[in-house]
Amino acid sequence: MIHLTINEHERIFRLNDSADGIPNNGRTYLKDKYFRLLEKFDRSYGSGEDGVFTWYVDHVQARQWVGIIQLPGLMLEILPKIDTGELSDNKEKRYEARKNLLYMLSISGDVPVRSRDMAKISSRKAPLSETLCALFANRLLSEILKGVDRSYIEKEENIRGFKGHLVLNKHLLRNAAHRERFFCRFDDFSSDTPLNQVFKAAVTVMLGISHMHATQDTLRNCLLAMDQVKDVAYPKNLFDKIAINRQNRRFEDLYEFSRLILTGYSSTVSPGKKRNFSLLFDMNILFERFVAGFIQKHVITELFQYQLFPQAIHHRRHLMQISPNRGILNLAPDILIKNPAKQFLVMDTKWKKTNGHGRTGGVKNSDLYQLFAYTHRYGCGKSILLYPKTEDSSARDFDILDDTDTPCGKQVCVRFVDLNRNLYSEVERVRLTQELKKIVEDGFELYQKDNGVEPEVLYALTGRV
Repeated sequence: MIHLTINEHERIFRLNDSADGIPNNGRTYLKDKYFRLLEKFDRSYGSGEDGVFTWYVDHVQARQWVGIIQLPGLMLEILPKIDTGELSDNKEKRYEARKNLLYMLSISGDVPVRSRDMAKISSRKAPLSETLCALFANRLLSEILKGVDRSYIEKEENIRGFKGHLVLNKHLLRNAAHRERFFCRFDDFSSDTPLNQVFKAAVTVMLGISHMHATQDTLRNCLLAMDQVKDVAYPKNLFDKIAINRQNRRFEDLYEFSRLILTGYSSTVSPGKKRNFSLLFDMNILFERFVAGFIQKHVITELFQYQLFPQAIHHRRHLMQISPNRGILNLAPDILIKNPAKQFLVMDTKWKKTNGHGRTGGVKNSDLYQLFAYTHRYGCGKSILLYPKTEDSSARDFDILDDTDTPCGKQVCVRFVDLNRNLYSEVERVRLTQELKKIVEDGFELYQKDNGVEPEVLYALTGRV
């Protein structure tokens, strides 16, 4: 199998099957038959803006998706590009990018990993697919050994003893000559639950992906522990039957990851051929969820009585209304933070590279319009556009004008967060915490200054001056 690693927005060039060797010109090449397989996969995955790639005559360009794509004979790994360096010819940068991606996925809640497992991940140099398989297998087996999910399942069976309720029509049909039998409907406390059926299907998929013996052994042990769980041909049909409650809450992240696995497993193939598999993450969404998760875990705990609301949950507001109680243009900022004085700070994350040129420094006009609306509607002193830091990053403050073309005292600010670091290092995580903490604190200072909050009052509310 061909293993190919690229970074997002990198190009892959088509190579004729008859070509002698791969040209040594710094480009990434893929033989024509695999190139066509990749094109077929992308058409089934989405089209236009929804696709994973942008297609040209002789090459294809990756977009904002990262993760793994497994096709017959090809394993493609797409890693995030968070600096201007190339990953293709630098194993150390590739290794760090893979580690940082796993860390971002763990903080965002997209992979089932616990804090105490972080050190194990940081030492692994295996491909992303193998690491994800190992994470899932080890965590699932650990939870199963504590006890598999069990619940009361409604069953209908023709049994020798009366149990539950008699299904009269079926009983008369089947047991006219068998007085010793009863066709009954009853609840059975069983491990054959929809949740376990999803886990068993996900483990089966992972067995076809992983090639490491230790991981395969762990996955087989998971199957042995779920021996009483039946195999389901179409596990995606089970998703609507599963409800996370107090009894099975510990399985929630494993279930969400299993959904990702089964959703990325193609069932539209010809008999006898290997199935396609993909596990892809949109970096725009991942960056947003990572920043929100990191601030919640490391920053908010250092700020007295501050609260964070991802996607402004419980605090969404309409920009306009067409009649009383009928709002339109529902606003949902990526990150909404409220301080003890009930003042708001809006942060909107953008996984983009700004060029630092022009009046806006490469910030799109549409993004500034969006933040202006957030600032006005939530009454913020400042609102923050947060980008990943690159070599030419430059912080900017845009003053909002009133109807006399005079700055009204409110601002839309462009800030940057440096992810080009080893996120598994405690020192680097502390530095990142302090950088984000300063952005949050600075975001409230203008509001507090403009609203005349005295230093002693501010100390009483927040515990700091």
